[in-house]
Amino acid sequence: MQRRYQLHRRRGLRFTNGAIHGPTGVVVVELLVDTGAALLSPAILRVIGIDPAQAMAHQQIVTASGYSMAPVVTIPRLQYLGQQLEHYQVLAHAFPFGSAINGV
Repeated sequence: MQRRYQLHRRRGLRFTNGAIHGPTGVVVVELLVDTGAALLSPAILRVIGIDPAQAMAHQQIVTASGYSMAPVVTIPRLQYLGQQLEHYQVLAHAFPFGSAINGV
């Protein structure tokens, strides 16, 4: 049975927990809810057996500090807010130290 993670609000932003499945395991992390963004911390991806350094494609993104190239990786399964996405592409992007965000 699929776990259903609820939406919650903190500091005016909306968050939910999500289960990220990879080749070597599953990790549940807190995700910032955004429209159209699909970013996960490279450290989280490595925990589930996905190495962003091995990515075959990269996508240019704009951050507060300028332009950056982010690896594009596919996670086998993502579960959040009652949804289950299979073979979902995300960008690997490190979040600022102390931000407490693991993914968007």
